[in-house]
Amino acid sequence: MSAAIVLDATGWFVFPGTPQLDKISTRFRQQRQQHHLGEGRIIMDQILAIRPFVPAKDFDASKRFYQALGFTLTHEDESIAILKLGSFSFILQNFYVKEFAENCMIQLLVRDVDSWWQKTNPGELVQQFSVNAPREPALQSWGMKVGFIFDPSGVLWHVAEVPF
Repeated sequence: MSAAIVLDATGWFVFPGTPQLDKISTRFRQQRQQHHLGEGRIIMDQILAIRPFVPAKDFDASKRFYQALGFTLTHEDESIAILKLGSFSFILQNFYVKEFAENCMIQLLVRDVDSWWQKTNPGELVQQFSVNAPREPALQSWGMKVGFIFDPSGVLWHVAEVPF
């Protein structure tokens, strides 16, 4: 059995003559419209960013560490600092719980991890900030090339090359 697949005016595939597949396509189209119309759900086109709150054992040292990595400090007060890299940012908090910090991981996706690693040179941060030595980029079992950087609080950053 073969079916023609047609792209409709809303950008969805329809499967004329195959009621089961057309029913699935219709259901997905309705769900997409509900997201855009609101109907008790998040309106996706209103989301601008997701910013994690990252713990800091030594707030001042952590701010300097991230600035040394290339982040720009855009706001700071006694409880938080907003650090930005390009169009991405996170909130460093003057708050520390060892178990949380040492289990916190953040993935930074870059186009070319080897080039980023060479330009940033995270190995220079070890002595300056008394952090664990970074692990250079290598292909991981899950298929991404990743380098690992530890911040002064034990937060582990995965600097990964975009696989697509």
